[in-house]
Amino acid sequence: MRLMELRAGQRVAILMIAFAIQLFSHILWGNYVLRHPMYQHFISKDWIEWIGIVYYSGLFGAIGLVLIGLKISTNARLEWWLSFTTVWFFTIILMMGAYVSGLLSISTGAVMVGAVVTGMMLLPVPMVLSAVFTTIIAMLVLNDLTIAGALDYAPLFLDISVRESVEFGRFYYFSQFFFATPFLMFFIGIAYLFLKETNSYIQRIQLLNKTDSLTGVMNRRYANDYLHMLLEAADVKSVAIFMIDLDFFKRINDSFGHLTGDQALKMTAQILKKNLRDGDVVARFGGEEFIVILKNIDTTYSMVVAERCREAVSQLVYHSTSHGAISWTCSIGVSVLALPTEMSDQSLIRIADTALYQAKAQGRNCVVLGDSIETDMELMSHEHR
Repeated sequence: MRLMELRAGQRVAILMIAFAIQLFSHILWGNYVLRHPMYQHFISKDWIEWIGIVYYSGLFGAIGLVLIGLKISTNARLEWWLSFTTVWFFTIILMMGAYVSGLLSISTGAVMVGAVVTGMMLLPVPMVLSAVFTTIIAMLVLNDLTIAGALDYAPLFLDISVRESVEFGRFYYFSQFFFATPFLMFFIGIAYLFLKETNSYIQRIQLLNKTDSLTGVMNRRYANDYLHMLLEAADVKSVAIFMIDLDFFKRINDSFGHLTGDQALKMTAQILKKNLRDGDVVARFGGEEFIVILKNIDTTYSMVVAERCREAVSQLVYHSTSHGAISWTCSIGVSVLALPTEMSDQSLIRIADTALYQAKAQGRNCVVLGDSIETDMELMSHEHR
């Protein structure tokens, strides 16, 4: 299941699992330090016992929220309260840990930034932002009290200068790195998944924006943009356009129903794609009309391909449970243009469209090549009037 599709309770569970791992790593650090012959002289035993109680309580609280998040049903009110509780539970425990290990320490900064970004990806943003503003105010007050001498800075560690003891310096910076690592790894993982899913959604939206939802081929907007791009491309030597219209399509809809008409359109789109090159574009131009765009192709081969497409469509058969076998044909107008040219993309389409009407007038189920030279001059003359 995708991260963005998870329920609020499942998102809470993911965040609290990471937080539980973070708290457990702190507890392991405290037990290790208390038993180390050297490191136990660098910390305040009173403070490590106090923060140990906080972390044990936080660990059990996180596990409880995980279980609730996984069990909770889809209930907007319960999910809101669960998210609210999670945000403030996380914020309070985090602030306590930040104070004892140093409000301006590397680990506090890294975890704070990671927590804010991760929280906004998993939880309601207004809740997270309210906790962020509260945390900033609390940190400013605590820092001011520390500067005034009312509170000790990083009381978990004894007031030993790094210059006085190289070992203390190593211990302090290793501890800061250890504090920050678990949650940063979780943050990087969540950020990676979030960005990956975001890119996937963007690609899907872009595909939907240029695809016809019924037939699965490109839509008219994409066809127009693609043709315009081809006419301006330096490496394209010629462009061919097929305007394809299903013959008597209204009769199919009226006699057999629109669902049958939809099947005819889908089958036509797929058979057209099957009879074209990989780089050629098929698009639904509107209603029962399709447009095919081919590049770097001459007139002779364009007519061969168009005739192949017409023949393939005429052989299609849709087997309806209520009406039996249903077949249809199509008419195709072709225009071919050598590049570079001053003709517009819409002019090229109109040439093929005019040829399509000629095919209809000649009895349908045939291919007609548009007179590109004469029509081109006529269209450009009309455009400049």
